[in-house]
Amino acid sequence: MAKGKVQEGRDRAQQALDAGKKAARAARSELDDRMAGSQGDGDESVAD
Repeated sequence: MAKGKVQEGRDRAQQALDAGKKAARAARSELDDRMAGSQGDGDESVAD
């Protein structure tokens, strides 16, 4: 019985970890896009 509970807990933890990784990947991608966009604008204003 206890073994089943431990496995259930591990499965839940793994699912939470996977969801966290997916969210972090999406946030990082969005941040990279924003940085690239704002950096481009910055370069243009500096060039002027």
